[in-house]
Amino acid sequence: VERGAPGALGFLTLQELDALRIDRGEALVTEFDQGIHDPQTFRTEVTKLKLEISSRKSQVDDDFQLFSDTEEMPEDPNRRALVEYYEIYDNATRLSGVVDWDKVERLETQLRSGWTQEQRDFVDRNTGLTEWGPKMQEYVFDQNALSESGYWDIQDPGQSEKRRQLRRTNPEIDRILVKWYGYKQTGLRVPSFNRGTTSGGLRIPALK
Repeated sequence: VERGAPGALGFLTLQELDALRIDRGEALVTEFDQGIHDPQTFRTEVTKLKLEISSRKSQVDDDFQLFSDTEEMPEDPNRRALVEYYEIYDNATRLSGVVDWDKVERLETQLRSGWTQEQRDFVDRNTGLTEWGPKMQEYVFDQNALSESGYWDIQDPGQSEKRRQLRRTNPEIDRILVKWYGYKQTGLRVPSFNRGTTSGGLRIPALK
């Protein structure tokens, strides 16, 4: 973490948080592969994990604590991006205390699309999100590839054919959407529980 040298206790705490994140990430992908989670639930659980760890790390981040007290953003663009990332959790928490995880995912996507590559790299390094186990790393790589492809930039419902065309001409993007989002290869989305077993134990055959 690119900050002043922390004390031994703080360093160990950050190490423990990273170890916890990596272990839980690997377990999530294993459960997804076993059909325990449908794609939407899996992605939500990954978002929860990332934000939980980041929220706990933000408690020892000097810039974020200063922003919380004064609402003053750091002048350095990289540190400003890091504060913006930590702020996602607060902005997506309802008055009831319940976190809107769809909003979390949407806010993070919007932020990352507006950051420079240097800012994205800085945030990932300082939150530890560049370091995952091999199973979760595949998911992270695929998410980055999907984002960089421009697929999510095509948001107008009237441009659905443009999305399908992007998938037809880019088999790798199609593979990512099929595996992690539950899409059919035709470009149409399949029902949420399309693989493995549901939470109630009902076996659902995978659609081809």
